[in-house]
Amino acid sequence: RAAEFNGAVRISVSHGAIEPDLSGPFVAGRRDETVTVPTPGAAATITVEDALGNTGSSNPFDILN
Repeated sequence: RAAEFNGAVRISVSHGAIEPDLSGPFVAGRRDETVTVPTPGAAATITVEDALGNTGSSNPFDILN
């Protein structure tokens, strides 16, 4: 269950690079994280993956320069 998750996740973006690519620890399924994606693009998505291979992705968004 997401509300019980207390680990870290890998962070990736659908194009280019993202920093950081590993989150800090979640607490009770929640985490606020600031990321930087230096490459502009349209319809980008951010995906996270835990150590067990569970994934979640954002809605598409545009990255402006």
